[in-house]
Amino acid sequence: MLLSVDVFASSLRPGLIQGDPALRTIEQLAQDLENSHPTDQASKRDTYVDDIVTGADSVEQATRIRSELTRILAFGGFHLRKWTSNRPDFFVGVPPEDLYCEKFREFESIDDMALKILGLSWLPQPDCFTFKVSVDDRRCTKRTILSEIARIFDPLGLLSPLTFFAKYLMQLLWVSGVAWDDDAPDNISLEWKAFRAQLPVLSSVNVPRRMVSDFVVFTTTWFCDASERGMCAVIYCRMLDANGVCTVKLSCAKSKVAPLRKLSIPRLELLAAVLLADLMMSVQEALKPFHVVQDTFAWSDSSVALSWIKSCPSRWKTFVANRVSHIQDTIPPENWRHVRTADNPADCGSRGLLPNDLINQTSWWHGPYWLSQPADAWPRSAFSVDTDSYLDDAGLLRVGGRLSRAFVDFDIKHPLLLPRDDRLTVPLIEEYHQKFMHPGVQTLQNLLAKNFWILSPKRATRWSQEYMHTLQQQRNGTIGRLP
Repeated sequence: MLLSVDVFASSLRPGLIQGDPALRTIEQLAQDLENSHPTDQASKRDTYVDDIVTGADSVEQATRIRSELTRILAFGGFHLRKWTSNRPDFFVGVPPEDLYCEKFREFESIDDMALKILGLSWLPQPDCFTFKVSVDDRRCTKRTILSEIARIFDPLGLLSPLTFFAKYLMQLLWVSGVAWDDDAPDNISLEWKAFRAQLPVLSSVNVPRRMVSDFVVFTTTWFCDASERGMCAVIYCRMLDANGVCTVKLSCAKSKVAPLRKLSIPRLELLAAVLLADLMMSVQEALKPFHVVQDTFAWSDSSVALSWIKSCPSRWKTFVANRVSHIQDTIPPENWRHVRTADNPADCGSRGLLPNDLINQTSWWHGPYWLSQPADAWPRSAFSVDTDSYLDDAGLLRVGGRLSRAFVDFDIKHPLLLPRDDRLTVPLIEEYHQKFMHPGVQTLQNLLAKNFWILSPKRATRWSQEYMHTLQQQRNGTIGRLP
């Protein structure tokens, strides 16, 4: 259950809220009385400016927390007011003048009453967060668009696909060079008006406040994705109870627009993985005092980014190496898995959605359908490529792809899949090099592609060509011996 209280009474607020003295006083009170109140954590951990927002597993525990907070802060002359909770029996014994609102005495009738908790709109009776955005019919300028975007307060990133769409429009405005109070270009204006017209539907979005329910096994799953527009990372909590029932809940998300300096899609996907690693560190730090996470899984639909992450950073150039090193320090490489783009909930967060589309996007709110199934029903391979690969009757890995109905040889429709630096790949390239009289890199790559699908083929064939050229020079005696 949740309980919230205003630390500073109205008469105390003006003098104490200037700077940090009030918060420093509360911190010192908690330290001084730590021995006599060893169970108190709310005053030390859950105090935010002039609010205390904490929780408990039962009404009895919440009542004890209320009593301890009242006694501790009374030593410093603080009188706690504006008590709120999602349970009506918590208010027993609380004077009417100390309630957030007298309506809490009739708890069942306040199902539509929203309170501001750290800037979020919270409905105490159904115990969920909601979103309400007011829309003004104003000229479409850079100033008005930025002003209305700022009204969407979403610190947990629950509306990331929607806020990303708005941030992307803002980036387009900056690129267009339009002045602050000039009308936006027609293409941006049309998209913004469609976006703004749908904002009122956000009032129908209700997100359960309690993220972690009762469980036997608790895991977290992380997804990341990138597009030319930007990148997104999203985290889900997966709880398995004693009856084997699995519950998946959206925990938090974060999105960023792509930098104006053009980057390749694989590099953007790598930046999305960095974003996920940073977000994951924050979530794990927040969960640490409360829950033990048994397993963690990270998912990406980029085979190139996964190949970077699962390799030694020293193999790559500086841009990739630095980011791979950061990711590996946070998320072990073996925890990464490949997911199809269609099953990646972060995909919509990296492209943006209009409000109507977001509220109906089930995969965003609950993750891919298989996430609520037993783990053995999840995508099996820890890493695969986007080629619909399969094992043939001989146990060889072949590419599926879209040529299955083409009137060409079987080996062309389904070439064998080979890694770039495999012990079979190198002599195979050398054989083709000699057989076809040392062709150029592109020609050699095309010849190999008739029967084989080699990962990073340009790098593999270029290395082989340089090696064969050096070998040929050595045989011809054109390279002198060192003294």
